[in-house]
Amino acid sequence: IGITYAQFRVLNCLWKRGPLSQKEILKLIAVSPPTLTGLVDIIEKHKLVYRQPDLKDARTKRIYLTDKGKGI
Repeated sequence: IGITYAQFRVLNCLWKRGPLSQKEILKLIAVSPPTLTGLVDIIEKHKLVYRQPDLKDARTKRIYLTDKGKGI
């Protein structure tokens, strides 16, 4: 389907738990922060996820699955 296993792990976390911050995803998949940023950047370019500021803390961005991301 054109994504790596690591990218799939991020999508799977979002599918199972809903929108998450990068810190929350880091705890679940245990990769380094720069690695996760790269993974999210790539899947965002493929329009599988999008980032949006958290409603309670504008410093935090939540990562959401798009409809295309949910289809995977």
